[in-house]
Amino acid sequence: MKDVVILSAVALIAFGVIQVSSHFIAVEAKDRNPTLRPPENIEHFTFGYRDSIADGLWIRTIQDFEFCGSQPQ
Repeated sequence: MKDVVILSAVALIAFGVIQVSSHFIAVEAKDRNPTLRPPENIEHFTFGYRDSIADGLWIRTIQDFEFCGSQPQ
């Protein structure tokens, strides 16, 4: 009986810690900007695939605009 009470208390404390930490993570994530611009020297890391990198960045930008435009403010 004593083991069940201790196990229940540990489970309840663990659940509370998870809930509190998920709340703080959500609050912290709200302040972040999900869109990051590429580094200024990205042209040195393309290894000759400038067009492919440009297409990928353009698609990412369009998707970011669509995502940010659909978010309520």
